[in-house]
Amino acid sequence: MGLGESIAVLGAGNGGYAMAGDLASRGLPVAFYEHPSFAEGFAETLSTGGVVLEGALGTRSSRVHLATTDIGEVMETSSLLNLVVPSTAQETFFRAMMAHLRDGHTVVVWAGRFGSLRLLHLLKESGIQRDITVVEANTLPYGVRRSGPNVARVLYTSLRLYLAPVPRSNTGKVIEEIGALYEGAQASDSLLAAAFSNPALVVFGIGALLNVARIQHTKGKFYLFGEGITEGVADVMEAAYREMEEVGRALGFSIPGYTREEFRGPASIEGVNFTSPGGVEDFAKMDGPSTVRGRYMMENIGDGIVPIAQLARRVDVACPVLDAVITLGSIVCQDDFLNKGRNLNRLGMGEANPAEIRRVSTEGFWAR
Repeated sequence: MGLGESIAVLGAGNGGYAMAGDLASRGLPVAFYEHPSFAEGFAETLSTGGVVLEGALGTRSSRVHLATTDIGEVMETSSLLNLVVPSTAQETFFRAMMAHLRDGHTVVVWAGRFGSLRLLHLLKESGIQRDITVVEANTLPYGVRRSGPNVARVLYTSLRLYLAPVPRSNTGKVIEEIGALYEGAQASDSLLAAAFSNPALVVFGIGALLNVARIQHTKGKFYLFGEGITEGVADVMEAAYREMEEVGRALGFSIPGYTREEFRGPASIEGVNFTSPGGVEDFAKMDGPSTVRGRYMMENIGDGIVPIAQLARRVDVACPVLDAVITLGSIVCQDDFLNKGRNLNRLGMGEANPAEIRRVSTEGFWAR
C-alpha cells in the first residue's frame, strides 16, 4: 500500500462491516464502498462514516476515511481492494470494478469460492489486460452478524487464512501485505487449492442441507452449531471432504487435513479454523439459516461444491457424495446448481484439460 493510500473494503454486508470496522479501529485509512443496488443498509455509515464493532473483538467505534457508493472514487485512491461480498453478489461488483482497474491493483476475493477465477475469466472475455494481482482467500477473517444499522457483532475470528495470488510470483508480496493485517495469513498452492480449503463448503453447505426440515419448520430459530451437527451429519461432511482431498491430489495440490474427531466437534472443522473468547458456546450463538434459498446452500453448494465435482470428472475421480449433495441441494433450493452455479464454463475452463487447469489457477488466462 502506497503512501497516502487507503485500504479499500468493497461490500457493506456482515463481513464488510467487520473488516472496515476492524481495520479502521486500528488507525488504518479505510475506503468503504457499497454498490448502489445495496445501499439502503449502508445509509448510516454513508452519512456519518461511523462503524461500530461488538463481540469477539471487543466494543470499538471508529470512522472510515471514506464511505461511498462511487466505485471509481475508491479504486482511484486504493491499490489493495478487498472484495467482501457473498459469492452470489460477486458478479455485480466485478462488473462495476472492471472499468476502473489499473496496473498495480491487488484484488482479494474474501471468501473466494472460485470468484478469483470468475473475475479473471470476465477480464479475458472483455479483453481487459492489466498488470494486477488477483487473490483467492479461502475464508473471511470473521464470523459476523449485523446487529444495527452500522453495527457488526463479531462472533469469532480466524486462526488461519489461505491465500493464493495470480500470478504466483506475487505470493511473497501478498502474504507480507495481508499478513500485516491478519496474523493467520499463509500461502496456498493455487487459486484452486485456496478455494478447496474453505471449511464452510461442507460445514455450512452440507449442514444446512441435512437440516432442511429444521430450517423450514423453525424459520431459522435454531442453532446449526451445537444442534445441527450430529454424528451422522458430521460423517457426511467428512466423506465429502475426503472426496475433495482426492480431487486436489489428482490436480497436484493438498488441502488442510482434519481428523474424524475434528469433524465431529460442535462446530465441526469450523471450530478448528476459528476462535472465540467464549469458545464453542459463542459459535452456538449463530442462528439460522432462516430459509433454504439463503447463502448457506446457494453459496457453498452452487458456487463451491459444483466446480469441485466438475473438476473431479476432468481427473477421473469419483465423487458420489459431492454429486448427491448437488442433486439434493438443487431439489431443496428449487434451483439447477449445475447449470446456474459456478460451473467450469463460467470459470472459463469448460474445455480445459488438467494441465491447462493447473496453469490457469497459478498464472491466469494470459500466460502461455
